[in-house]
Amino acid sequence: MLPRCRALALLSLSLSFAACAADERAATAMQLVDEFQTALLAGDERRCRKLVTEASAQALASIPWDAVAKKKPVTVQGAEPLDSGYRIAVLDPNDGGRRAEFIVVREYGRLGSN
Repeated sequence: MLPRCRALALLSLSLSFAACAADERAATAMQLVDEFQTALLAGDERRCRKLVTEASAQALASIPWDAVAKKKPVTVQGAEPLDSGYRIAVLDPNDGGRRAEFIVVREYGRLGSN
C-alpha cells in the first residue's frame, strides 16, 4: 500500500476552469485539492471519480477507504504555476507534517492533476 500522500499525488483531479487571472486559477486549483480530499476522507468514491481525470480513476480502486477515512486532512500551502497547470504544495499531518504535492493540469479543458 502506498503512503497516503503518494497515493493522493497519483490521482488526477478535474474541475472546470474559465480564462481568468492566474491567481484565480491558482485558487481554483487549490480549492480542487480541498474538494477532493473532503470527498476522499468522507469515503465518497463517486464524488472522487467526478473530480479525477479518466487516467487516474483507476487508482481509486486501490484506495484503502476505511483507513483513509481515519486520516486528518492535508493542509494546502500554495500553488506554483507550471506550463500546463499548477503544483499544489500540501503538508500531511498524518506523516509528521511531511510536504507532498499535487500536480494540477488541464485535461479536456478542465483542471486536473497528475
